[in-house]
Amino acid sequence: MSCWIRLGIEPTQDLDAIRLAYRGRLPAHHPETDPEGFQALREAYEQALRLAREHDLASASQEQPAADTPH
Repeated sequence: MSCWIRLGIEPTQDLDAIRLAYRGRLPAHHPETDPEGFQALREAYEQALRLAREHDLASASQEQPAADTPH
């Protein structure tokens, strides 16, 4: 299952939206009563954060001009 589906949001690079989605789903997957669900939710959260950060890094590297380019 996609991390976005598990978090209940559309793919985004908004870290705050990802955190809010995770926090919103936590009560349904308490680690003591639903350890498998909690683990799956945590993995989805970490994957979504990783994807968002990788996208930000890729965008930033494409926007910076090459340092070796002669003027």
